[in-house]
Amino acid sequence: MIDLFSFTANSSDPLNYEKIEFRRLQESTMTAATFDAQIIPQKTEGNVELLQNSPNPFIEMTLLWFRLPAAANVLLRIFDAMGKEVNAKAGQYQSGENHMLLHRADLQEPGFYTCRLETPYGTASRKLMMY
Repeated sequence: MIDLFSFTANSSDPLNYEKIEFRRLQESTMTAATFDAQIIPQKTEGNVELLQNSPNPFIEMTLLWFRLPAAANVLLRIFDAMGKEVNAKAGQYQSGENHMLLHRADLQEPGFYTCRLETPYGTASRKLMMY
């Protein structure tokens, strides 16, 4: 469980993250990580954006960032490599940039996954990998 975390992006344009530093301020196996994030085109329908999760690949946890044109109920569905739904998270989010935290315990085992964000304004999908 995270009590406090810090997230810093070294770019004025949130879509062009060059370096992202994520530091967990609680005792754990992961105390700090630095990585480069690349912009990969997303599969999108409608006016919702699902940004690349960070870090990707991940070990303990990852942040899934998304943008909404207006406040909405959001459903995030996670599918394994075989297309089986392994987890779903729902919530009410405000317009603009939001995020969800995905923990290792939310997934079955290390591997490749597809996350699908479903909103009244459209859907978006991304690939992610857990070590």
